[in-house]
Order: sequence, then structure tokens, then C-alpha cells
Amino acid sequence: MNFGNIDMLQNRIVLLTLTVILLLSANNAFSTPLYWNVFNIEEENIQGSRIVTYGTMADQLNDTNRINVFNPDGGGASENVVGSGSDGSTYWNVFNIENETAQGSRFVTYNSLLDMVSDNNRTGVFNPNGGGASENIVGSASDGIFYWNVFNIEDETTQGSRIVTYSSLFDMISDINRIAVFNPDGGGVAENIVGSGSDGLNYWNVFNIENETVQGARIVTYSSLSDMVTDINRTGVFAPDGGGVPGNVVGSGATIFTSNDTVNVPTPATLLLIAIGIIALVAASKTGAVPFKRALV
Repeated sequence: MNFGNIDMLQNRIVLLTLTVILLLSANNAFSTPLYWNVFNIEEENIQGSRIVTYGTMADQLNDTNRINVFNPDGGGASENVVGSGSDGSTYWNVFNIENETAQGSRFVTYNSLLDMVSDNNRTGVFNPNGGGASENIVGSASDGIFYWNVFNIEDETTQGSRIVTYSSLFDMISDINRIAVFNPDGGGVAENIVGSGSDGLNYWNVFNIENETVQGARIVTYSSLSDMVTDINRTGVFAPDGGGVPGNVVGSGATIFTSNDTVNVPTPATLLLIAIGIIALVAASKTGAVPFKRALV
């Protein structure tokens, strides 16, 4: 038996195994979504909105460790962004003219996060207001599977918001083929929901008292879509207004965890132990500690 060929075969097995381990680690590692808040100064129509990005959900909820600040108002200062969202592949902004009840909102879609936050390279403009112009959309989101819009009657404080769910992006931006309609205002009618979001694993609503500039917004988190649309089983309440009370949050969003991102794979430490074990096994066989060569003879 040619032991040189066996040694070469063993070395190739080691290299192949390590390569597979490294590829699995690289391809299936968790990827962290990006998060953002939409800030808009209340009770004015001169200044545009701002979209602030964050690296983690905790930073978004508390408005800490900002990555960047964008001014996306391609539609004009008074017709600025009041909501934003993504399903993992398509991005959108919700535009709404401030301090009026005659015109409905508009959806503008984009192919990338950068295009969305800067309002460049629009791919489509949609007018979805099935609820009526005055009861138009102020927020929108997706968890990568389902889609929803937040409807809110403008310039009133007696009626709560509504969340309407859909099964596709096209249905959402067109407001057709509604799945269900929910009234989630656990925080009180006047303090109803003006935005919503999800990263595919977590869900949240943005509460904001209407027609006032003294109190900031609150973001309430939930562990499921069902809890979010009905405002039950809250997991946390956050006050993110780093931009100041009148410039508080009116919308929020995130890129989406995909199924490939959440596969349970060995940790780097486990992968290292596996690799060391393989190398030690081959080394022992060469010294005779393991009857590897004899078995092949």
C-alpha cells in the first residue's frame, strides 16, 4: 500500500472539510437588518421629513447611535414622507400632504434602501386610498409575508386608527383584496397609531397624540403580527424622540430577516472545534495512535 497516497488523500479530506465548514458559516450566518425612523415636525408644512437609520432595533427604539440622516422629500416639503417600509426586496415611502383633508396619500416604490431614504430612482407611484381621502394612509409595513396599511382620519382626535392587512405588495399599495381590518388603539383614541413596522421577527406600532406638539411619540413592541394589529401582549414601550418632541417619530421600518438568515448553524467556536478534531484525528493516524492506515491496508 502506498502510504504517500493515503497521506495525500487525508490532507485533501481535511482541506475539503474545512472548506465546507467555512462556506456553511459564511452563507448561513445571521445578517442583521437595518432599521429606520421617520421624523416629522408636527403642525407645520414648511419643513420636510427626515429618515434616520440605525444598525439595531434597540438603537431605533431609543433613537441612539444614528448611522445617517436623510431628507427624502422629492415630493416637496409640504408633501413629505409620513411612513416607510420594506418587504425585503422592495422599499416604499408614504407621502401625505400636511394640514389638509382633501387629498389622499401616495405610495412611492424603490429598488433599494438608499433610493428610498433619498427618494431617488422611483419605480412607481400609487394612490391607494380605499378608505377615502380624509381617512388616508399614514403608515405601512411588511414582515416579508403579510402587508398592512395604517389608516387615520386627519385633523380629528375622536376616532382611532385602523390597520388593514393584505397578502401581497400590490394589494397593499393599491388597497385592494383586504384580508382584515383591525382597531388596535390600546393607547387611547386620541393617542392612536400613526406608523408601524417589522423586521420579520419583531413587530411594533408608533403611537402619537394627534394635534399637539408637546408630547413625543412612543414605539410599542410585540412578538407577533396578531398582537400588533390588535395591540395586545405588549413586550415594551419606548420613547425614541431624539429629534425633539415636535420633531418626533411618525413612521418606522426595517429590512427583513429572510428564512436563509435564520437557519440554525454551528457557532464559530463549534466550527473551530470540529476543524481541530478533524486535524487531530488525521495527525494521530499518521503517528499510529489511530489504526487508520492499517484499516486501509
